[in-house]
Amino acid sequence: MSHLINKPAIVGTIGAPDGSMVRPSSAEGTKRFTRFVGLVTAVLGGALVAAPARVGPMMALTDPTATRLIGLADLALVPGLVAGRPQWPWLAGRAVLNLVIAGHLLTLARDAERPRFPRAVAAAFGAITVGDVRGIAALRRSVTDDRHKARWTA
Repeated sequence: MSHLINKPAIVGTIGAPDGSMVRPSSAEGTKRFTRFVGLVTAVLGGALVAAPARVGPMMALTDPTATRLIGLADLALVPGLVAGRPQWPWLAGRAVLNLVIAGHLLTLARDAERPRFPRAVAAAFGAITVGDVRGIAALRRSVTDDRHKARWTA
């Protein structure tokens, strides 16, 4: 049964090219997802840096300087999310950044004429952070499992 784990699976299906029923390990799926998150973070961070006055308001960010700083922080995380080994510290950095952004949005909501939008965006960042924390746990588990396997197979 363990020989099935090492076979490549087609993304989006549960079948391997040879027709067998193989599921990618949750660790590999989490790594792929983290790379995808890195690419999305690159696009969003780039947009926030390049056009803060245009993109920021879509995220309830009204100050172009703060928006540009958030974009730069996003861009700083991209290399680790896409190619870092291990990836979990980079995902943890992203989770912390999400909480900082959510806190900033809640501060903006206090002074806003329409506080619902910044509060809703802050809640969305909170929900994204929950997903990041689950990813961090899975990635850390995979690093521990890999170390354990290497110790016993050497």
